[in-house]
Amino acid sequence: MYDFPVISESFLSSLNDEAKSILYDLQAKLAQKKESPSVVSSKILPVLSQILPDWLTESEHDELGDYITNVVIPYLFISKHFDQFPKPALPILDKEELNKQDALPDHYRGLLYHDWAPKPEDGTSVFITGYDERGGDNKQKRIYYSAVTPNLYTEKYHSKVSSYFEELLSSSNASTTDSPKPLMRIYLDTYFGLYWDLHLGIADPEQDYKDIGTSFNAVLAYGNPLNETFFDNYMRVRELREGLGKWVEDHLESAAQDPTTFVYYWSKNEDEDFQEKDIVFECFHNFVAFSQWGHTIHKIIELLSENEHVKGLFQLTMQNPDGLGYESFTNLDLFVMELFRYTYPNDGSISKQLDEKYGYTKTSHVDEEGSTIHWTDPTQFNPDRYAEKKPPLSNSVDEQMCTQVGLAQCPFHKTNFSVSSKDDGTINLTNSGFGTVYSETDPVIDYAGYAPFGYGYRRCPGEQFTVEVIKDFLKIVHSRGINFEKLEIEEPEKVPLAPGALPDDVFGFTIT
Repeated sequence: MYDFPVISESFLSSLNDEAKSILYDLQAKLAQKKESPSVVSSKILPVLSQILPDWLTESEHDELGDYITNVVIPYLFISKHFDQFPKPALPILDKEELNKQDALPDHYRGLLYHDWAPKPEDGTSVFITGYDERGGDNKQKRIYYSAVTPNLYTEKYHSKVSSYFEELLSSSNASTTDSPKPLMRIYLDTYFGLYWDLHLGIADPEQDYKDIGTSFNAVLAYGNPLNETFFDNYMRVRELREGLGKWVEDHLESAAQDPTTFVYYWSKNEDEDFQEKDIVFECFHNFVAFSQWGHTIHKIIELLSENEHVKGLFQLTMQNPDGLGYESFTNLDLFVMELFRYTYPNDGSISKQLDEKYGYTKTSHVDEEGSTIHWTDPTQFNPDRYAEKKPPLSNSVDEQMCTQVGLAQCPFHKTNFSVSSKDDGTINLTNSGFGTVYSETDPVIDYAGYAPFGYGYRRCPGEQFTVEVIKDFLKIVHSRGINFEKLEIEEPEKVPLAPGALPDDVFGFTIT
């Protein structure tokens, strides 16, 4: 999800010999946990004097010192190991070696925590919690998932999502020859109304609670603490963060009475492993997870603007979108799943290296060009691949299958967990032998060749919800005769959509 640099040779070449020596020495000591960040902060001053931009050294912000210590320095010393953990042959991540505990690059922690460091007693998110800290059998994830299970979408959420996309793709936002209208800026300016409506049932929150989400996304998109836009948005998040938490807390009671909100189901299912403080935390940590919607939509628009093959398959799919294509998956399900497999808006799973101060790994989700371990045609867009290959579903990954693929036993034993769901009923959330959590009535493809949402116990609990959201988007695109096109714009705006995603805003639409 995140992309961040290490100390590169090009960066080092810009420094004098003394600065290089200091950096190498501190990097080694940090990796061995022999120096604390505060000590590093004092020793790195000769280097910082060479690299800090004037706008930052001249800043009078009262948190400037903390920013340099907790953001700039970790950014310089982060180590990452992409090649160490390539895409798995089976959809499994090791619970110990690839640990999810605090798996957030250190220079982003100030976005979530007032004191710049994790503070679980004030709440946490399943996305940055290790398996052993989630309660038995991945319970924290199951409770999170209880709010976004497939059985809820049509009745509880579809109306909100489709209404949003109908407005986004209305004629007032269409481009004309004389008035090109880039779409993603319109999306960013309106998206947080939908975000808070889904979480709390508030479709038109005060501007501050939209602004903090916009600034959060901008920090993740720009990614460089030495960038002035990054700094300004980082500090805006910190300015608004405490007030946001109180605002969410003030609206929990009303949201807990509204079955068209996530909070309703989280509140019904909360326990010692998913408490009210965690509900509050998830409500703003989802800025990260849900930012992928914008990134995904942008990639889809680009494909439907420029790729005739994908456009043709889209039109073919929409001739019978609800027909079954493979097992319980409809033709439109498979088209959307292939969009995710093909575009990978989230290209990897971040893990914390517990033996390194600023160490992280990223396990690839991507079918790299030329890799034919899982597919013979990984670089082709082909929604029929699932019916042709017949990859296993999560409800078929049991002890027998695990032994068939050469394992002595399943890495995760199947367990069941009943949660409150719609209309005061319950549903059973279970898991596959690879650790994938799913609703017993709605299995997912449990195959490493389809991993845009991650692997096993780490697989994103919002996967099926996101598929439904994109299906609604595409249904409106088709029903309204939307044609996406690349606009002629001399100086396009760069739009901060998601971690590492800062594309030019150059696509709009017309209506036929």
